[in-house]
Amino acid sequence: MVLGKRKLKTDSIQILILVLVVSVSAITTGYAISTSWSTSNTIHVTTSNLGVYADAALTQPVPSSVDWGTYHPGDRIAFYVWIRNQGTNSVSLFWTSDLSANSGPNFSDQWLFSNDGGQTWHDLQGQSLSPSQVLATKYVVQLSTVTPDGTYTWNLTLSGS
Repeated sequence: MVLGKRKLKTDSIQILILVLVVSVSAITTGYAISTSWSTSNTIHVTTSNLGVYADAALTQPVPSSVDWGTYHPGDRIAFYVWIRNQGTNSVSLFWTSDLSANSGPNFSDQWLFSNDGGQTWHDLQGQSLSPSQVLATKYVVQLSTVTPDGTYTWNLTLSGS
């Protein structure tokens, strides 16, 4: 009979542990379901439509790939383009280039704009452009006098935000 009481006592403890685990799980699940998290969010969406043209009349869009031709060490090459804000919001212009990263220290580049017919040129970075406004610009690449022969490629990106 002592053995029967022990088995009954062990079964009772196991059932008690099982009930306790199930109860804690149910309470935790209930708490997790009833507790929520929320946050206030804001998003501002603007459309930046920049037109980049090879002529002041804005009739020749600049293609997505440009072959600049053949040049010599020490040359300074200017590529003139006109940028038009074709969107409905003012934008600030920013540009990036990986010319130096891809081609080494033998190259430098800059993108400039002029508001006075080319008399003075200023850095394009951060320049504001109103809707429909057109800005005359030139992208300039300077080759070092020790630039080795070769074909060089790079990415140039203009964005408005």
